[in-house]
Amino acid sequence: MHLWDRTLFLWLNLDPGDPAAIVMLATIASEWLPNIVLGALALVLLLGPPRVRRSLAPVVGAMALAWLGADMLKDAIVAPRPYLQGLGTDWLGRTGGSGFPSSHASIALAFAVAAWLNPWPLSVRLACMGAALLIAWSRLALGAHFPSDVAGAAVLGSLSALVAHTTLSRLARAHQRKVSAPVTPPDQS
Repeated sequence: MHLWDRTLFLWLNLDPGDPAAIVMLATIASEWLPNIVLGALALVLLLGPPRVRRSLAPVVGAMALAWLGADMLKDAIVAPRPYLQGLGTDWLGRTGGSGFPSSHASIALAFAVAAWLNPWPLSVRLACMGAALLIAWSRLALGAHFPSDVAGAAVLGSLSALVAHTTLSRLARAHQRKVSAPVTPPDQS
């Protein structure tokens, strides 16, 4: 671990002397906000108009890629969490697992970047980005991850969003070309 990672973590990690409202905000952002976002996505996927549901495909794809990527990286890279090294305050009281990259932050940032790449209203894209940044911050504030874990998550989430958007855009263009191609009548000789 680098000195900057430890120093920045200790600066961002909440301690018992911090206001209870900030600790509550971080806890809600870490424990509840991801479920709220997933629930809202599921609701729109089930009940939303077809055009909106189609626009969510790259967002859901990016989130799935980020989840898979984070899971694979955690298996491949041993990176102890701060509380396992006796650093900071662990507000979540958990044990275990490699910390690199943060799965919460990877998925949240994939969601936000994929949403940002969609032609949605700016207010919706800003709300998605704000929610993702709040989730990423909460993982540091609550002592679950080092800044490098969240930085790695930002890279993974962004790449996942770019791959999902590029792939689905190409598939949509190919489908559109196929659908709009002129039909040639069979030769009647």
